[in-house]
Amino acid sequence: MPKRQKERKGKKVRKKHPKHLKSTLYEAKGYTVERKRRSCPKCGAGILLAEHKNRLNCGKCGYTEFKNKTEEKTAETKEKKEKADEKKATEAKEEKATEEKHQETKEEKTGEVK
Repeated sequence: MPKRQKERKGKKVRKKHPKHLKSTLYEAKGYTVERKRRSCPKCGAGILLAEHKNRLNCGKCGYTEFKNKTEEKTAETKEKKEKADEKKATEAKEEKATEEKHQETKEEKTGEVK
């Protein structure tokens, strides 16, 4: 009876994961840079927490925070409220500017000076 030869295995095929770009973690607003993710409370400001489906996790020290469904909903509603407040503020500024322009044109027509 002949001996069986072992089948040779080639190199393992590695999965190609998307590259983790630093530009996805930060957002530039004017002359300031803001972090999109929270920083780890144990490690400090330089280490950002990874966002998973149901938790936030620190890769350095292992700190984990679990997300609640209610927290996610409240965070979404807070963002919506902030956007709405910003919109209202810009609309109010625009209205004020148009009113001032109308008053100036009325004064020019009537010849009155403040």
